[in-house]
Amino acid sequence: MDLAIYSYVKPGAPHRYSLRFKDLRPYVALLTSALRNYLRSAELGVSVASGSLGFVDVGLGTLVRDSIQDNISYLRRVQLPEFHVFMIPACIAASYTLKMKDRFVLQTFLSARKSLLSYAGPQEVLRIYEALRNAGGEVGRLLYELGVTSSRIVAESLSLEEFLNVLSSNYKYLSFATTRYNYVLEASNAFIKEYERENDWNASAIASYSTLLNALGVNIKPPHKIESREDFKKILSLDLELSSKNVDYTPLIPPLTEAILISLLTIYPPKQ
Repeated sequence: MDLAIYSYVKPGAPHRYSLRFKDLRPYVALLTSALRNYLRSAELGVSVASGSLGFVDVGLGTLVRDSIQDNISYLRRVQLPEFHVFMIPACIAASYTLKMKDRFVLQTFLSARKSLLSYAGPQEVLRIYEALRNAGGEVGRLLYELGVTSSRIVAESLSLEEFLNVLSSNYKYLSFATTRYNYVLEASNAFIKEYERENDWNASAIASYSTLLNALGVNIKPPHKIESREDFKKILSLDLELSSKNVDYTPLIPPLTEAILISLLTIYPPKQ
C-alpha cells in the first residue's frame, strides 16, 4: 500500500509529489483502519489450508463489509471502498498459499482467489452490496444507476464474481478483479522485471502503474526512473495537465496494490 500510494509521479493518481492529492493519509487509512480484518483474513487463509474450514466458510462478505464500515467510522469520506474487494480475497489467498506450499506459488494463489470469488454466494454478496451502497462514491452511484438491488442479488443468486461482472460492465476498474485480472498479473510481472533491472521499489511501482494504464488504453508512459530535473518537470507537468482536465486514475490504486503484493511475495519467499 505504501508503494502504491507514495511512489514516484503517477500521472493522474495519488503520489508523493502530487499537487492535486495533497493529503495521502486517507488512502493509506483504507488499510490501516481495517487492519483487524486483514489479520483475520490471514488467519482464515491458514485455517482453510489446514482443512478446518472451506473457502465457502470464510465469510468473505463479512470481512469486506466490516472493512468498509471501519473506514466509514474512521474517515469523513471513504475513498475507494472497493479496495477491500480486491485486497481481502488476495490476503486470504496469499496466506492459504504460503501455508499450503511454504512459499508463494502463483497458480495456487490464483486457484484460491478464484474459489473465494465464486464460492461467495448471495448472502455474502448482500453484505458487500450494503456496505458499498452506504459508503457512497462512484460504486455506490453505480449500484443505483444499474438497478442492482438486494432482491435482484437473491433472485439471480449472484456470486461475488458475478456481482462484480455486473458492475464492471459500467465501471471498467472493477473488471481488473474479474475478467481482466490477467492485467494485474502483467503489472506484477512488470514490477518484478523492473526491480531486477534497477533494484528500486518505487521505479517498479511505476512500471506496474504504466501496465495498468496501458490496459485501459491510455497512451501515457511515465518514466520508471527520474534521471534528471528535466524528466521530473516533464512528468509533473503531465500530471498537472491531467488534473486540469479532471482526469483521475485513482481507481487504479486497488489493482496496483494487489499487483505489488503478488510481486513482493514472489521476490521474497518466506525464510525457512
